[in-house]
Formats: sequence, C-alpha cells, structure tokens
Amino acid sequence: MAGTFISLIGQDTRFKKTFVEWEIEVALEKNCRIIAVNLDRNHHDGRRINNFLTPEPLKNVGAVFIPFSPDILAFALEDHTKKPNDNYHYLSHVYERLGYKKILGLE
Repeated sequence: MAGTFISLIGQDTRFKKTFVEWEIEVALEKNCRIIAVNLDRNHHDGRRINNFLTPEPLKNVGAVFIPFSPDILAFALEDHTKKPNDNYHYLSHVYERLGYKKILGLE
C-alpha cells in the first residue's frame, strides 16, 4: 500500500540536493502520492510549482503543489489522489472554499 510523501521546498532545498533527491526517488519507487509544500510564498503565493527551487525528480511525477498553510495541507492529505504524470495545483475555488482570499490569475 502506497503512503504519502511530503516534500518541503524552500530557498535551501537546492543546496541539499543529494539527500532531497534520494528521498524523492525512494517515494516514487514506493508509489507514494506526493505533496510538495512551497515554503516560499513569493512565487504565486506558493500555490504552483517553483521551477527554480523544485528538485528535478519532483517535476512531472503527479505531485500537487501547495503553499505552507495548515488548511490546504489538511485538504491535500484528505483529498489528494496521485496523478499519473504532470504536476498540478488546486484551483482558486478550493482555496476560497477553505477561507483563503481569491488571487486573480492563478487558475
């Protein structure tokens, strides 16, 4: 049975490349669903992939990208299902339903 792997992505993630990439590869081998938590809120409020900070093995593997926030993390843990390919993010209506402010242009 597959578990869930949560990857924290921040400014120093790229400097810990060896360990971070190994952890991601193990999670993929075990067929885990992956939740990527963006610690940097300056990039689209953290709701989408940050190509500069995201480790290569985490790209296009069906991960969902979310900002560091308890409500959306709880939602992702309860409702996230692993996608076969591509990364994705929740649309604005999910955030609005959870009480987040609407951010224009993020669909």
